[in-house]
Amino acid sequence: MSTPPLIPLPVYQNGLSVDSVLKKLPYNPYSSPIANVIALPNTKIDGYSPILRNEISKDRLHSIFHPQITTLFDNFNYNLKKYSKKNLLAHKAYNFNKKRFNNYYSFLTFKQVDELRSYIGSALLYLFNDIHNNNFNNINKNTNTINSALLNPNSNNIKNNFILTILAPNCYQWFLVDFACHAYSIINAPLYYNSNNESIEKILEITQSPILILTRDKILKVLNLKKNGKLDSLKILISIDPLSMDFDSNLFNTSYNANCLLYDFHSLIEIGKLNYYPFIAPTPNDVYTISFTSGTTTNSSNVLKGVQLSHANAIASLTSMCATVLKPKSSYLRSLCFLPLAHIYSRNCLNYEILIGSTIYFPEDSDNHKKIFRDIKLIKPTHFITIPRVLTQLELILKNKLNDKFCFSRGSNNKISGLRKEDYNSNKNSSFIYDKILFNRIKKKLGFEKTEIIVVGGNSIPRENIEFLSALFNIGFIQGYGLTETHSIVSQSFINHKPSFGTTGPIGPCIEVRLKNIPSLDYTWNKNKSGEILVRGPIVFQRYFRNEELNTQHFDKDGWFKTGDIGYIDDDNNLNIVDRVKNVLVLSNGKCISIDKVENTYFNCNSVINQIYCFGNDKKNYLVAIIGLDANYIINFKYKKIERKEQLKELKYRINNNLEVKKLILRDFNYNIERVGLQNYEKIHNVYFEFEPFSVIDNTITPTLKTVRERSFYKFKYEIEEMYNEGKLFIKTNL
Repeated sequence: MSTPPLIPLPVYQNGLSVDSVLKKLPYNPYSSPIANVIALPNTKIDGYSPILRNEISKDRLHSIFHPQITTLFDNFNYNLKKYSKKNLLAHKAYNFNKKRFNNYYSFLTFKQVDELRSYIGSALLYLFNDIHNNNFNNINKNTNTINSALLNPNSNNIKNNFILTILAPNCYQWFLVDFACHAYSIINAPLYYNSNNESIEKILEITQSPILILTRDKILKVLNLKKNGKLDSLKILISIDPLSMDFDSNLFNTSYNANCLLYDFHSLIEIGKLNYYPFIAPTPNDVYTISFTSGTTTNSSNVLKGVQLSHANAIASLTSMCATVLKPKSSYLRSLCFLPLAHIYSRNCLNYEILIGSTIYFPEDSDNHKKIFRDIKLIKPTHFITIPRVLTQLELILKNKLNDKFCFSRGSNNKISGLRKEDYNSNKNSSFIYDKILFNRIKKKLGFEKTEIIVVGGNSIPRENIEFLSALFNIGFIQGYGLTETHSIVSQSFINHKPSFGTTGPIGPCIEVRLKNIPSLDYTWNKNKSGEILVRGPIVFQRYFRNEELNTQHFDKDGWFKTGDIGYIDDDNNLNIVDRVKNVLVLSNGKCISIDKVENTYFNCNSVINQIYCFGNDKKNYLVAIIGLDANYIINFKYKKIERKEQLKELKYRINNNLEVKKLILRDFNYNIERVGLQNYEKIHNVYFEFEPFSVIDNTITPTLKTVRERSFYKFKYEIEEMYNEGKLFIKTNL
């Protein structure tokens, strides 16, 4: 496949340095066309919208911000020269003797990361050479070449490529391995750390990965899977945790018996020091990762989709961020990397962190949101990249603890009013009295006193939530919409920009969009500028890994990728997301409902809801739900209808068989969502409570915690039928 032309953003002029271009970015949405979306002339066809683009890309789509930065390898190398002695990675090392993390951070500079990536990459090539010598005999240590048949990720058949797999939580070792792969043109395929056995086995089988990086506690699990005979290609396990022959002899013996070599991370680095290979620079068109996503309609492990993403996709995504995301002003930039690195959204943000010279901190426990707040307090990030659930939890915590205090209630209302008057410019919304006596103190206590920008993605979030937090803390917010298939970006809002505030912003400069009419659901271009979102451009992936059926299904004859999402263009040129096409249902009364919107609203507005699955169909005129509750909420239930010392199993039985309790809890939930403005037919009218109804293990949720709807329905089919037999429990009242 030939490399498509690389088109830089319009700010680049011949001879301008990278730094000179970056100083001109991001674009100002008030004085440049970046906030405008245009319809290309003569592109409207039956059943579709015209082709839509960002105005700065009206003549051609852009793919890079500077000709010197065309791969992730280029991005790191350029900034290595610029920030060589600056700290890049920060982590708390685990003390295995004391069985706890150190209470201080250890740092790695850009230069140290550069050195370590060369050791790790060299070791990976050496080990692969050792186990597959006949496939790897074209490496010459004195040249920068490698067998093109081995590392040609652009062919339709990638079976001869070396694909490294990673099964680990967010940690500095994850980062080092990833960037070693960039430097040596090694394709990697991350697995979510919470993946079930079936998904782990499936991905290792599909990729035929010979080397797996993992944590010590996953070793026996993987070796047990290897006994099934489907993972013959897996030959080497590398533990990111230290191993010892004295304490881990069982692991070494079990690995040997399973025809696997076992190393730890320290050993890997030592191997690389003794067997150095020069870097193998990738080209823009080279695939650098295969990012697996799960379907949510059936058994998720059976519909794993390996999204092949190239360096060109990654740089186009980085270019979109450069064009829209304002760099914090602080001289010491730092952020917390807690979103799973197996998700491309998180990895895309790391590429931006490198570009701006930020220090990336890794948390002790990235799966525990309560501990995340503790990390924030220690780190005091200058910018924070997160998901809606963390922000809605923060809002609910503040309101639950402080809303009864007159000063907080009056102050927050004053600040929200001020933000609106200042056209949502957080820099101008200061209140000397309220900020000094209250809100600055709260910011400091939470660890946000240095935070200038919060970027939120991954799901929808109520506008009211970011309005509340932006007003109180004088922090600018950026929201975005994207998919794994678009390297996480289709559109983004702008900081301190009224027209895009509370939306996912206008279409980016590296992609074009077309909306396909869905007349059965009343989403059409002519009626409401809406439809299924189709995308095309340099930011969009080219194919799914080893799945031509999916490729044929998701791409049309003109190369448009069908996202499966419903969206619309508002009067301010923003792309707004409604829901997945498959998640919009019609009730018996003819009302259309976005299930995703309903579930997110209840989830985001009620901190005691840990999980939720809503159900409705064309035979009923109201919704019911399965809700996973926080156990402490029930134990301390304010209506005292439940004995505090009962076991959880008994508690569940008592709650679901006590209509009065169910009505009271449901009434509270519906009261908490009033501010969002759901219609009565969109509200839940009966509910069944569990404590952890859905899990990755039984495939009712994906590793990214999205509900697998069909599996969830069959798991709770009886309870759903019983709720409809029971009838409505919620009647709208003035609460």
